[in-house]
Amino acid sequence: MRKPTLKEESERGRNISYPLAMNFKNLLRYDFDKVSLDEVVFFEWLVVKRASMGRKIIWYQNQRVLSETGLKRTRLNTLKAKFIDEYGLIVGNQGLHNTTHYEISPVFIRSFVDSNVHPEHRRNLKDRLVSLKFGQGDLKLSNKEKSYVEDLYSSLNTIYNQRRTIYSEQKGNRIFGYTVLPKNNKSMEGMKRLLERYEKQHIENAFTAFADYHLDRMDSSSHMLNNFVSYKRERDSFPVFENYLNIFNLNYGWDE
Repeated sequence: MRKPTLKEESERGRNISYPLAMNFKNLLRYDFDKVSLDEVVFFEWLVVKRASMGRKIIWYQNQRVLSETGLKRTRLNTLKAKFIDEYGLIVGNQGLHNTTHYEISPVFIRSFVDSNVHPEHRRNLKDRLVSLKFGQGDLKLSNKEKSYVEDLYSSLNTIYNQRRTIYSEQKGNRIFGYTVLPKNNKSMEGMKRLLERYEKQHIENAFTAFADYHLDRMDSSSHMLNNFVSYKRERDSFPVFENYLNIFNLNYGWDE
């Protein structure tokens, strides 16, 4: 039986300690005579993104907003307009890759809570939501996640050494010996993120083009792996990986 990928594991949501999507006890803080459930969903989605990205200004792909919240496009646009007019949310024009800029300020959070939460919960909830932060500690991987990441790291090392050998044979003026790619918590986290979104084969393909580029230009940049797996929170993207995946897709193939 085929072993599931980390992407599949992530999508299935295995090993979740609280398996339900909503905490109904916490929902009782909201006054549903004043606010609808989808307004709460969008509000808390904004707060979560602010906390996980560690900044009040974020850029996010519009399609991912729809897929992560379950909102329809017309309803999302209605909620944006209401949040702008009534609570002070700042929404910018669409940028590259069909993204939208959101400024999720403390003023916006406090305004929404004051308008839609029962009075006895307002003060504590405002303070907690404004100060909420995720992912600020040391890297923590489960044994299963570590296994997937180490497997990818081993594969990338193999690819890198194979491309070094091919380069040596083609150029003939320099012999490369066996080596390993430096890794640290940042590169481990980056590989984990990639595996949660892309298939391992796609990552290997992109890294092949990435390695060839650096070898061809004798680029001695430090932290190659960190560069390859780098993640831009404000764009929710992997710009280096995505660039070299496109290069691989367009330029790598086999003669018939």
